[in-house]
Amino acid sequence: MLLLLAVVLGGCVTTAQPHAPPPTPRLDAVVQAGFVVPERPTASPGRDLTQHLESYKVGGATADVVLASIAVRSPVRNDDGSKASDAFAAWSMRWFPDLQSDGAECSVADVRVTLDVTITTWAWRPSPAVPPNERRRIERMGETLLAHEREHETISVLGALDVIDALRGMRGRDCDQVRTAANATGQQVLDRIREVNAALDVATQHGPVAAPGLRRGD
Repeated sequence: MLLLLAVVLGGCVTTAQPHAPPPTPRLDAVVQAGFVVPERPTASPGRDLTQHLESYKVGGATADVVLASIAVRSPVRNDDGSKASDAFAAWSMRWFPDLQSDGAECSVADVRVTLDVTITTWAWRPSPAVPPNERRRIERMGETLLAHEREHETISVLGALDVIDALRGMRGRDCDQVRTAANATGQQVLDRIREVNAALDVATQHGPVAAPGLRRGD
């Protein structure tokens, strides 16, 4: 589940929107592949990634008891106090365009994007009394959930790279104009990240169901 998106637009307020959505080839590729999320890209120029993994403790000797414990202890709650999700990936993104002017026009010479991702999921420590088959079942539950949240993380990383490509090379009459347009363009890419993350949850039922691309043998 994608819980939170916090965005700081390079210290500026978005006041205008570009006429057409910017290309987002990496995010689009995830959708076209039936939500089979690729390996997370390694470090690349212009992108800084900070990762955090947090957990809350649950207990139980059977999968059903562990699920009941998750329902009580999950920190993500609905307005009525019920559990909203078992795990979540929270992320924030900032971008910093390098604006350069030659007197006649201003352009984005380069872009640096910072991305901070925190995944929160449950942690379970089995007791010696847990039967081996039940232990493996519970461990698979946790592994599947964490893998799903890692997919959200990867989508955010792909989106950060799409932001860099979308902003780099933008130009206009003056730097204020370019800055406004760059922030608006970045916001459009963020909207696309939200869309793809939400669609991933629908396609996989928040993790336990294989992606459509895997089910059809892509």
